[in-house]
Amino acid sequence: MIDSSFPLIPGEEVTTGFQKAAVHVNALGITRVIAAPRDSTLLGTVQKTVNAIRAERAVPHINHPNFLWSIDTATLFRGKNDRLLEIFNGHPTVHNIGGGDWPGMEDA
Repeated sequence: MIDSSFPLIPGEEVTTGFQKAAVHVNALGITRVIAAPRDSTLLGTVQKTVNAIRAERAVPHINHPNFLWSIDTATLFRGKNDRLLEIFNGHPTVHNIGGGDWPGMEDA
């Protein structure tokens, strides 16, 4: 029996990248699969991914920017139309607490 009081929100993790950086952005409330865009810069790749999600009237949220030290805070702050950010993930290379010059997710 399905419990109709439990809301289900369709979504996907749009997975792309720039050079060695992993760009993972959740798309919440989608109606179709969103193609993973690329750009000639990291910021451009993140922004095009957010824009593709917004174009579908879905809600973007950037996942684990410290994963493989991929998305620095300067890139996060320069992006537009996304204010949601994953601050904990159990994968061992996500670096939730930061390291070196990278702040922890709760500090960003």
